Amino acid sequence: MIEYFLPILGILVTAVGIPILYLQLRDLKASLRSSTHASIYSQAESIRGYLIEYPELRKYFFDNCLINQENKDYNRVLSIAEVYLNYLEQIAVLRKSLGEENLTSLKLFLDTALSKSPILKQHLRENASLYSQALHEMVENPLSYSQTSSNSINPNTMTESMKNYITSSESIAWKPLVEEGVDTQGLYVKVLRYDEQQKRAPTFLLKFESGSSYPYHNHPAGEEAFILEGEAYFNDQKLVKGDYLYTPPTFKHSVKSEKGCVILFRVPQEVEIQ
Repeated sequence: MIEYFLPILGILVTAVGIPILYLQLRDLKASLRSSTHASIYSQAESIRGYLIEYPELRKYFFDNCLINQENKDYNRVLSIAEVYLNYLEQIAVLRKSLGEENLTSLKLFLDTALSKSPILKQHLRENASLYSQALHEMVENPLSYSQTSSNSINPNTMTESMKNYITSSESIAWKPLVEEGVDTQGLYVKVLRYDEQQKRAPTFLLKFESGSSYPYHNHPAGEEAFILEGEAYFNDQKLVKGDYLYTPPTFKHSVKSEKGCVILFRVPQEVEIQ
């Protein structure tokens, strides 16, 4: 007789166990989300604390205000920018724990934060390798984190996203060009775009001081150059302000400037020193 009731008892246990398991999983999910919220809130409070202590620095994060390295507040602003980017990175990494329904709002928040702070964009661009792929993807692929269809995209959101692709070269400080085994004395660079996949900058400004040069080299994938200031010699060909040069793939040349110049370069692939 008992053998007839055992299957029924098993079904009843299963029927009762599944809802209990569901409730346990739901509570676990809620607990994880609560923990995520607490962690992100804690970082937000740190940023808020800095800006309450130094209210004069708010303009560099909310009013699209530029700051240069000569400014007495530059190091402090840079430190806050690092904390701010860590905060945005945590949002990007933990976005799924915050709920699918919040992804669009989170993306809009991230876009807005970057669009109103040149120092955030500059630090992220110049230190791209220090930040997670999740943050870069959320910055570079705005539509991959939203369930919104293309027919319902908010034009204002698209405008904010476009701002993240604008680089203010005036807000970037010139840095000495450093390449292993290459004499780059008198050369200074501003990175305009960093390619995370290649781990290099294909688009940049290069400043030549008077009498400086870059050695003879090959361009496996070609090159584009536009003279913004001064004059330069590519091999023996003189280029002046306003001149544009397209270098075909495998073309070789050196660059020198007797009086100094600034050149916009687009180099799809790393050069080969000859």
